[in-house]
Amino acid sequence: VNDMQPNPLRPDCPSHPSCNLNDFCGCRQGWERFTAKDASGAACYTCMKALPPGSTRDTGGTCSVFGCNSDRGPTTCVDGKCVCNQGYHSVQGTCKDNSLGSTTTRDTGGTCSIFGCRSYRGPTACEHGKCICNQGYHSVQGRCKKD
Repeated sequence: VNDMQPNPLRPDCPSHPSCNLNDFCGCRQGWERFTAKDASGAACYTCMKALPPGSTRDTGGTCSVFGCNSDRGPTTCVDGKCVCNQGYHSVQGTCKDNSLGSTTTRDTGGTCSIFGCRSYRGPTACEHGKCICNQGYHSVQGRCKKD
C-alpha cells in the first residue's frame, strides 16, 4: 500500500471534514491526516488537502474544554487545537478562504472584550471585541506596522 492507494483491508480516509473511526487509513498524496474527535468525543481521523508551504491551518485557539470560538471562522477541534476546515487557512488566528489568497490584515488576533488592547500591539482600536490596527497600519505577527 502506498500513499496513492487506500489499504484494501481498510477504507480510505474521507476527503471531507467528517470523521473516520478507522486508525489504519492513509491519506492520498498531497493530503494531510488529522486526528479529531467526533460528537461523542471518540477519536477519529480525516484527510485534508495539504496547504502551500508557509501556510497553516492552526489558528492558535484551543478547544480541549470548550469548542472553538466562532470568531475564528470555520474550524474543527483537532487534538485540542482549533484548526481551519478544508479550503481555509489561518491568518492572524482567523480562518480565511484559500481562494482569496494571502492579503494583509488589520486584525492583530488580540481581544479586548474585558480589557483594552495591549500597548505592545501598537496603534489599535477595539472593534467588536477584537484589537484592530488603526487605518494606515497592518498586522504583522500581532503587532501594527505602518503601511
